[in-house]
Amino acid sequence: MSFAGPNRDKLVRATDLDALSCRLSANRKGYFVPSDKFIPALLTSYEQNLQYCEGYTQLSARRTIRSTFTEAKFPLINRGTYFRTESIDRIVSSFIEEHTGEGGVESDGRSDGGNLNNDKDKDSCKHTENDARSGSRRTCQIVALGGGSDTRSFRVLENHRARKDVVYTEIDFAESTKIKKIAISNSPALKSIIGPVLTGSEGPGTCDLAPIDVSSKEDMASLDPDLHCQQYHLVAADLRQLGAPGTNSFSFLQPEVPTLIISECVLCYVTPEENIRVLNFWKSMFSALAVVLYDPMGLGDAFGDTMAQNLSKRGLDMLTFSKYPDLQARKLLFEATLGFRAWLTDLASIGGYGVPSATWMDASESVRVSRLEMVDEVEEIGLLLKHYCLIYAESGMSSRLPTELKWIL
Repeated sequence: MSFAGPNRDKLVRATDLDALSCRLSANRKGYFVPSDKFIPALLTSYEQNLQYCEGYTQLSARRTIRSTFTEAKFPLINRGTYFRTESIDRIVSSFIEEHTGEGGVESDGRSDGGNLNNDKDKDSCKHTENDARSGSRRTCQIVALGGGSDTRSFRVLENHRARKDVVYTEIDFAESTKIKKIAISNSPALKSIIGPVLTGSEGPGTCDLAPIDVSSKEDMASLDPDLHCQQYHLVAADLRQLGAPGTNSFSFLQPEVPTLIISECVLCYVTPEENIRVLNFWKSMFSALAVVLYDPMGLGDAFGDTMAQNLSKRGLDMLTFSKYPDLQARKLLFEATLGFRAWLTDLASIGGYGVPSATWMDASESVRVSRLEMVDEVEEIGLLLKHYCLIYAESGMSSRLPTELKWIL
């Protein structure tokens, strides 16, 4: 079973809720140290505003939230969520440390702490020359495809507010960025992290982001989905339309600045041809580009077939399963087709359930994680995690990051 058009887009957007519920579950079980304190603000925004999104009613939104967030996750899901989050965090942290020149960013510790915004966001505006010039201090850029409900941007920026050496951009469907923008506007902690909103109708300047209250589908439809700050950009865009006439030009990004693209369970939902177009779009924009990609893969076995069938029943087709079924095929895609240098592994090896010499876990952390929940199905978790790949690729740069981590290919 598959769906087309808006219905399929709604189903793809719903996978972001699944990911948020998995991170919430793992967070509650104590996997993340320190705890991720940014999740509640995003969850509250979804609880209050999903009903105003296209394809939802008040009743269906409540049912979706209830079914997604009240069902207990199996220990193997919590553990997989932890490995996925921590491995990408490690790459992001290492990239930033190497390219900011500070050398002091050990981790993206979890703690609370472009387009110009429309007139409704222009409260308490103050124009300052220093704010206008601050962009010159950026030394690396992070661009997250399908940022949605992810909290990594807040964790990274909290560590880099003082130095202002990282600019973080998140791209997603408009309704997903609107819900995130609402969450930010109503959270003093999140607003303090992203800083003032950039304005430009009367020259460069900034203003505070006013709280946003949505009470109808009309309010949601009229809300500007984008948000632009000195170190943070939230952009509504369909990745399938990148580069099309009339689409967002991402002119706020600096082509000469080392940039890391994050694609976390995003490109698996577009065609192989669209994968190539999306990656080439970013490769052509930046002189020094790295990509970290996390996706499921079929491996051509019965388990992969079952994964694909189960998702198909939900209207979600894994469009890269057969085209890029394993690490070898994906390495060929990145190196032979796209012209990157690529390093690849799978989540089983990262977590210590696959190739023994390729684990990213040290002994003490493995012991801590193993004590959080009893996992009886050791073979099953290894089989599941083997079907998720983690790829790091570079173009126009040669960093030390790949040599600091363990890879299968």
